[in-house]
Amino acid sequence: MDVFIDLNGNLQWDAGELKTVTGADGSYSFTEDAPAEAMIVALGNDSTMDISTGASVDMLVASADTQYISPLSSAYAFATTDDERAALLSAVGLSNLNYDPIAVIEAGGDTSSAEFAAAATMVKSGAALLSLATNTASIVSGITGADASTATRSIFSTLAKQSQSDLTNILVGEDAADGTKVLGLIKGSLNEASGIADYVASLGGTDTTNLEAILESSAAAIRGLTAAMNKVDMTGSGGLSDVFATAAVAQNQLKSSISSVADLVAAGDYSAAQSSATAATSAYTGAALATLKVEAKQFAALNADDGSAIVAKADVFRLSVGGETQTFAPLANDTNRTGGDLDLVYVGVRDVSATVGVAQLGVDDAGAITLRLGPGAAMYNEGDRLNDAAVLAGLELYTRDGKRYEITGYRR
Repeated sequence: MDVFIDLNGNLQWDAGELKTVTGADGSYSFTEDAPAEAMIVALGNDSTMDISTGASVDMLVASADTQYISPLSSAYAFATTDDERAALLSAVGLSNLNYDPIAVIEAGGDTSSAEFAAAATMVKSGAALLSLATNTASIVSGITGADASTATRSIFSTLAKQSQSDLTNILVGEDAADGTKVLGLIKGSLNEASGIADYVASLGGTDTTNLEAILESSAAAIRGLTAAMNKVDMTGSGGLSDVFATAAVAQNQLKSSISSVADLVAAGDYSAAQSSATAATSAYTGAALATLKVEAKQFAALNADDGSAIVAKADVFRLSVGGETQTFAPLANDTNRTGGDLDLVYVGVRDVSATVGVAQLGVDDAGAITLRLGPGAAMYNEGDRLNDAAVLAGLELYTRDGKRYEITGYRR
């Protein structure tokens, strides 16, 4: 990620602002101290991912006096008063943000100690907050058209204004059925980004009623996963990986579903948006969530750099349907220490709420993939996921040797 000292608070790098790049482990350093009133901003790109969850990361910030950039430091940085900052820390039972909680957890030691408990809370609430912010940003950007920096600012600014009790509910709450405060945060972020006092009400009539229902379902889906993270017992074996796996589901698969919902709202298709949002409330619970978490752990293991000659990172691309041609380069972020070339050997298609038609796929000499998708029948329930041969009919893979393969069957 690019990390810079933001002197004017616009969340964008400007000439004269000191900038650096994070290492593979996320660490960074500057050659000069940041002024006390400045923000530290970390901006992601298409290949930036959270090394713990494999999720894409767009933007995180921290105040100049905070050593570690994290979701919690982002909320803290956007707080405008001492009372807001104190409420945020109290909500998660912390006195400061200047330590690495993952290092504390991984070190083991006395799991009944106050230090371990604080670190566990920081890890879980941080993962929950990033999941919440990622999905809310998709809603805000998709519906209002706001850019990434505006969406990010709206979310963390709105969060900082919440009461301590509401912050506790949002950040460390374990009741999956209580999505009221998350819904309030989403609506507040829409207001902040749009500059309208009550964005949902401003639509009027059935549009207001429909969007209210859609946001309620979306909030329930998000809350279900953040509550699941906060319920993890960090004192047991595998607690850390369980939190990260749940966060990966929230920041990858759920984000894709929520983005689809927002796009449908922007297109005025409230009926389809409601169906997709409703499907998401059940698609990430129970046995389905357990399966997705196993896959997330496998994904994380695949993406780990163990020093091997080839480290192939699994890539997730979101496809736009409607006859557009898109080009992806899935080999671009792989590590190749052999000096030879890498070939693409597998492509998978997977979503819980998608509209898919006939597709063609090709791989050029540079390893880039081109997909052309046409409109098809909408699949909005878990039973019609893209592990259905009828849905995949017509999807073809063209390999570099000129051979063409058509999918005629699919195995769960």
